[in-house]
Amino acid sequence: MADGKRAVPEAGGGMRGGHLPPMLLVGIGCLALLVAVIPLVDLTLEAWPPRLTTLSWRYGALGLGASQLTGPVCGLALGVTLAWWRRSPSTLGILGWLGIVASVMMVLAAFVFLFDAIELTSVAPDERRRPLRIAGAVSALKYVSWAATSAILGWGALRFRRSLVSDATRAQEDPSAMLIPARKREEE
Repeated sequence: MADGKRAVPEAGGGMRGGHLPPMLLVGIGCLALLVAVIPLVDLTLEAWPPRLTTLSWRYGALGLGASQLTGPVCGLALGVTLAWWRRSPSTLGILGWLGIVASVMMVLAAFVFLFDAIELTSVAPDERRRPLRIAGAVSALKYVSWAATSAILGWGALRFRRSLVSDATRAQEDPSAMLIPARKREEE
């Protein structure tokens, strides 16, 4: 440039997805999928066949489901991280909405579980009531905690997706808007 400043494209901070070998990215994507899906398959196989009208089955299945949430939410986190790394707005959008929907489902499951726990403790013998209440409270807390984490991941993915889309739109309208002087970049 005439004023001695060299224009450098805005990278959005840090390394970009192109610096990792493609097979490593595929491996991380497969890991995210497996970490998310395998606990759900295990839960389905352990609780099969569904008996939604049976109180003890619902309590057991939802209690077991509360302990299986770590994998799916960690898989979601890994998938969102990979989509962020690759700067993939479509994947961020899908995972963001998946996180929000999963969060709502977990909150609903927590309410159903709490109501079932209350009903089950009312018909249980006296010596079983306290353990059932404690297990019910702990499982409901797991659902709510994982729901909050899933919602935060989903919301964050959707916000980052929006910024990627707006940056791309701005770059199409005015390509020079994505350039910053090298001196300014060095100061950051």
